[in-house]
Amino acid sequence: MNKVLVLFAAAASLSTAAFGNTIQSGAISPNATYLHIQTTGGTLGADTASGTVMVLDLFSLGMTSGQAITIRGNTAANFCSNTGCTVNGLPAQAGAQLIAAFSPDGIIAPNSSTTSTTTGGTGTNAPGANNLNGARITALLVALLGPSNIDTVPTFDHAEGTNIANDFLVAQSNVAFTGTNVNIPTGGRYLILAVYDSRYVDNSDPDSNIFAFVDFVPAAVPEPASIGMIGAGLLALGAWARRRRA
Repeated sequence: MNKVLVLFAAAASLSTAAFGNTIQSGAISPNATYLHIQTTGGTLGADTASGTVMVLDLFSLGMTSGQAITIRGNTAANFCSNTGCTVNGLPAQAGAQLIAAFSPDGIIAPNSSTTSTTTGGTGTNAPGANNLNGARITALLVALLGPSNIDTVPTFDHAEGTNIANDFLVAQSNVAFTGTNVNIPTGGRYLILAVYDSRYVDNSDPDSNIFAFVDFVPAAVPEPASIGMIGAGLLALGAWARRRRA
């Protein structure tokens, strides 16, 4: 009896073994954002974010609501913040910090602004941010047990507010499962990623090294050998029970 139970327990243990998976996003454009941008003139002129914001369909990649994941940015990621930067290594290169949010539909509103505010200041969000029609995620979800919301800085000119609820900073790390740990919120099928900046029109990424990783442990699936061991254990338990009744 003890041998049978040990065999069954060992098989059950093997059936729950799982290994981590890592998904790498494509190159993230430093010209694209889901935040509000300034579309009216200023010291440097209007900001015209272009490119496409990175949207990852987590469910199609094998993840699901409530699942714990780690999001992290490439530690070597950098981008140029002026039009004269064309070669990797120029002084104009700056580290690329990423911001992210979860969405049920992955839809990004177009960049536009009908309201401008000149109040506020560097490092603070200007009043009226909620009245601005910027590039916004149409539906945001609160990450379960996740990082705190980031209060994003205002636009470079005019100090127009950019802050929205439920987006967060992404830690930079090249070590799996070492970064920003969060649980996917209910319905949070899409993870939206963008470079964190206050002006986007003059950004460039000559070496295309801005990308993110998502680490997760897939649901455990019994391996064929484990299933066989479980079956053998069940048969042995059945035979033992029949002998007891005889």
